[in-house]
Amino acid sequence: MPRKKQNNTEKRLNLLEKRMEGLERMIAKGNEIMGDLLERMKEKEQVKLQVEEQAQTGTEQPQTDYLPTGTEQPQTGTQQYIPTEYREIVNEVLNKKFGIQIDYLPDKPEFIFSIIVPKEYSNMSEQEWEVKKADIRSKVISIAEGANGVRQWCEQIYNNLSPEIKARVKQDVIKGF
Repeated sequence: MPRKKQNNTEKRLNLLEKRMEGLERMIAKGNEIMGDLLERMKEKEQVKLQVEEQAQTGTEQPQTDYLPTGTEQPQTGTQQYIPTEYREIVNEVLNKKFGIQIDYLPDKPEFIFSIIVPKEYSNMSEQEWEVKKADIRSKVISIAEGANGVRQWCEQIYNNLSPEIKARVKQDVIKGF
């Protein structure tokens, strides 16, 4: 094989090897991210199971900055300080009737932000309410996301409500709730 063709072939092989290395790094990073996401999902499910277990056994008293009158909504009992800004975001996007809870994750720059949907706005059936005792919607939010992450989660919850419930939520905001 002539030397010039051999050099071109070697260059192409080197270029392909570099691309393969880059792809391998990308796959490794993707796997790392997927592992982190899976871990977060497991933590979230564990918290959810704890809340359900406490609701069934009645071992924990509700602790939140707001519980709608006449409702029994269980909490994990590990609630910590709720920044005023987060409460204001919930009031603005949803309304004051929605409860909130924050559980900071140890050794991680994240927290579990939970919205407690009042029964009047929930789309859960009566049978689901009998079993779960609450409509709690939680998400792991990084500290870096902070208020923006809280706002996005509140907007996602609002957008998942039916049009009739959205109208009632906004009507209650106008009434001052």
